[in-house]
Amino acid sequence: MLVWVSLPLAFILAAISTPTDATATESVTHGLKLPKKIAFYLKDESLFNDASGIILLNMAVDWYLHQELRIGQAIGNFLYSAGGGFF
Repeated sequence: MLVWVSLPLAFILAAISTPTDATATESVTHGLKLPKKIAFYLKDESLFNDASGIILLNMAVDWYLHQELRIGQAIGNFLYSAGGGFF
C-alpha cells in the first residue's frame, strides 16, 4: 500500500526521528581521551545542530498548520537562536 505524506509532514517526521548530535558524539567519544579544544568544538557543534533541528521542527509545524511556508520567519528564528549562543 502506497501512502502519500505532505512535504511539511515529512519534515516534521524527519526532525523528530533523528537522534541528537550530542548523544551521538558522546557515544562515539566515550572512553577516548580527546584534546580539550577538540572536545569543546565537538560539543558546541552538536549543540548548534540540535538548535537547527528545533528550528526546522518549528518551521515544519508552522508550515503544516498554516499551509504556508514562511522562509523569512524561519531564517529569522534560526539567526536569533544562533546569535543567542554567541552572546
